[in-house]
Amino acid sequence: MHRLENSTASEISFSQVPEDPRIELSVAERLGECQENLLRVLVVASGGCTALSLLASPMVGQIEAVDSNPAQLHLVELRRQALLHLPLFDQMALIGADRTTSSRERLDLYKELRPYLPEATLSFWDARLEQIAQGINHVGRFETLTTQLSAQFSALGLDPLHDPAQSLAHPGWQDWVESIFTPEELVNIFGEIPVKGWQGLSFGEYFAQRLAVALNKMPPKENYFMTQLFANSYAEGVKGVPVYLQGFAQGTILALGTDRLKLHSGQFLEKVVELGQAGGFDLISMSNFGDGMAPGELEGTIAKITQHLNPGGALIGRRLKGNYDLGALMGQSLQVDREWSARLLGMERSYLYEEVVVGFA
Repeated sequence: MHRLENSTASEISFSQVPEDPRIELSVAERLGECQENLLRVLVVASGGCTALSLLASPMVGQIEAVDSNPAQLHLVELRRQALLHLPLFDQMALIGADRTTSSRERLDLYKELRPYLPEATLSFWDARLEQIAQGINHVGRFETLTTQLSAQFSALGLDPLHDPAQSLAHPGWQDWVESIFTPEELVNIFGEIPVKGWQGLSFGEYFAQRLAVALNKMPPKENYFMTQLFANSYAEGVKGVPVYLQGFAQGTILALGTDRLKLHSGQFLEKVVELGQAGGFDLISMSNFGDGMAPGELEGTIAKITQHLNPGGALIGRRLKGNYDLGALMGQSLQVDREWSARLLGMERSYLYEEVVVGFA
């Protein structure tokens, strides 16, 4: 099988957040209905989709976005400045959502943004103009691998978006995933600890199964995680893009201001503790931070995070893989709403997660 450029070529692990920001927005809305003050929120920065989408909520007063990888923060900052200074059509062209845009046109759009970028972010992207030309939605290590998977399907004449049953029934489905998502590539993306902590199914088997669930969960063309994976573009309609790229949401974001979003470089738990010294949080979304941890270690970590939640505040957790019950572990420190967590999992359009849990302090 022909392999594309190795994923180590990019410092960015995820060009886009592989999580549905509607989950965080739903929890923020529920919290906002129960208290008078604006919410203080902490999230993982990743590709910026969740952090920027939370800016569309008038109930959110401050967002602390944390990432141990500074490249992810430069990615979020570029998206923020594009939102502030480019019309929506040009934003989509710049990030690579519109595959008809040429490399030259993306570079011209980037030139328009250069005067607004903080110095560190400007230096980062000036040294990576080839990634700007490609479209920043497609330069992450994870996206490099999913592009290879999509290319393999296309080469065989399979179209999972229009005929998922035929694609899923192909005998090579799992083998392709295994050949692309090798242990070495997974360590490069997720880190050594989470990969070593995976048990049972190989990641290739797991990924193949999760894709099958997602393709059968809802019409694939209505799920932008699926269209990005198999067509390198967002889905059609207002729901076919992350919330922050919807026209109405952008109007709200611009009216409320983007300075509510602060970017922080550092390890997640350390930043929770550090930033928590300035006051508690009403919402913390820890992504799948616990993957790779032993259940006892994760339970202790959740307890530490919970100490920095305000009374009534919420913690959102996701489980990518692992033989443990995340809801039970969170339930040792929080009041877990199992019924609502199940509904949130039903809303989650990303294909990676087996469990989405929300618990309240």
